[in-house]
Parts: sequence; C-alpha cells; structure tokens
Amino acid sequence: MKNHTSKNSILQSSDNFSFSQNVTSPNQNTIEMFEKMQSEMTGPLPYGFTNDYMFRAVFQKNHIALKDLLCAILNLSSEDIISLEITNPIILGETIDDKSCILDIRILLNKNRNINIEMQIGNLFNWPKRSTFYTCRMYTDLHKGDDYIKTLPCIHVGFVNESPFPDYHEFLSKYQLINCENGHIFSGDITIIMIDLSQIEQTGQEIRNTELYRWAKLLCATEWKEVLDMAKQSEAMQEAVVTLSELTEEEKIKLQCEARIIYQGDMHSAFLSGEAKGEAKASKNISLLFQLLLRDNRLDDLHKATKDLEFQRRLMEEYKIVQL
Repeated sequence: MKNHTSKNSILQSSDNFSFSQNVTSPNQNTIEMFEKMQSEMTGPLPYGFTNDYMFRAVFQKNHIALKDLLCAILNLSSEDIISLEITNPIILGETIDDKSCILDIRILLNKNRNINIEMQIGNLFNWPKRSTFYTCRMYTDLHKGDDYIKTLPCIHVGFVNESPFPDYHEFLSKYQLINCENGHIFSGDITIIMIDLSQIEQTGQEIRNTELYRWAKLLCATEWKEVLDMAKQSEAMQEAVVTLSELTEEEKIKLQCEARIIYQGDMHSAFLSGEAKGEAKASKNISLLFQLLLRDNRLDDLHKATKDLEFQRRLMEEYKIVQL
C-alpha cells in the first residue's frame, strides 16, 4: 500500500537497534471500527488534527499512526524505523501549563536521533526563535561530563498554517547549518523542517504524489467525510482517524482541546491589538484563570470570560489573580 523510499532521506538508519517501543501493524479491530464509522460519522469535526492538543493526544496514543507520519516527513520506508520512544509523555486529559512545550512530541528514533514534532496553528511571530531554541536544547541535552561525541542529531518538525517569512511561501522547507557562500552543509546534526499547511493546494504534482501530501490533507480536514475519504488510502491513517474518534468522545480531552482554542484565540487578539508591553504577564494571568475555571468545571463562565472583559476581570478578582 505504501512505497516510501529512504534514498536521500534526512534519517539513515541501516544499523540494527533493539526495540525501545514496539511498533506493530494495524489490527482487525481498527479496520472494523473504521468501516462502521463510514455510515455513522458526519458533519464537522469537533476538534481536528490542527488542534495542537488533539494532535498530541492522537499521535501519543497511536504509535502506528506516528510511525507512518514520521516515514512521510523524513522520507523513510517502514523498515527504516526499528524503534521509537516518546520521551516526554503526558497524562492525556490532565490540565496543561500553556507556557511549557508539553504539546510538542519528542521522540527518540532508532536510539540515534531526537525528533521534535509540533502542530503550531496560531501566532507565529516567535516561531523561528522558538523552534531554534527547542532544537538546540535537544542537541545539548548531555549529562555532565559526557563527551560531545554522544550528542545525537536533532530534527525539529513544525506544522504551521502560514509562513513566518513573508517573502517565502513553501509547503515543505528544510533548514540546516550551511556555508552561506557555497552552500556546503557545515553540520546535518541540526535540522528544522517546516510544513506550511496553507500551501497545500499550491503544491506541484511531484509533491501531490507523496505520503506527506496525503497526511497533510488528512491533518487539514475539517469534516468527518474528508478524513474518512482520505484515510481509505492508508491503514495507518485509519488508525489515526479511529483514535481521533475515540478521543473526541472523552470529556477530559474535549475540555483541553477547547481550552487550547480559547487560549490561542486570546493570544492572537492580544497580538493584533499591539499589546506587546506586558503581554507575557497578561498571557500568564489569562492562562491561569482558564485553568482554574476548567478545574472547577465552570465551562459557562469560561466561555463568557473569553468575550466579556469586565466579567473576566471580576473572575480574576474572585480567584485573587493579580491584574496588570
């Protein structure tokens, strides 16, 4: 069903490594559930893959889907991936801290590469600096006294919905340390990959024939019919869609997905209004308020607080959150 090739891929893994995380094939259960969904699931997705929390939840829970997505991104065959281990797992449904990088999925691949994947659909004004910081932090994650030879190559993958670079609009772009004069690669140990989902319809036929394009189409889908139609092409995609459906039914997961939508919308509004001064503190206050409202199951108040600033102020006073 698939025909990935590892030629010229970013990751080469011909050496033998033992499994640190067993990666299996799609099972009959998933196939049966997917077939059942064909007649039952209609209308818009409550929370799609571009919701960063849902993205994290689906691909943390389903390693078959994660393995296939990695193959598509890194241009690998299934046989190239001997092992994968998520090294920063979270408890799904538990309230998160918006200031942490907890929604990025960090993976030890074949015990010889660190991969960081994020779904970044939101404000990208600081994405170049942030992705550089995350990648360098992965690369320098050595124990005291370790030799530099123990550093593992690191790849940061960001799915975005617009380019942070106004003059460059590409579906897929890759950055490494290079000689600016002759293009010679100084080091392939640090790689940043950006996949701009807003450019998916501007891609040429060569890209449209790739698994990455098909995964991108699935990730962008907003209707159940879209995801079901796309997933017919791949058993691994069916795994992802069935897992998406299961998580959509879990109340704690829905609360966290909704919290992310509210948080990102608020941050976008703050950025557009030019409130740069004090933005970090305001962001922390609002994030704390939303977490407390979620904790206390005050969903009606949470929704109202996103639209009524005076009501938001009163809630902050109630919770004794210091105002700017």
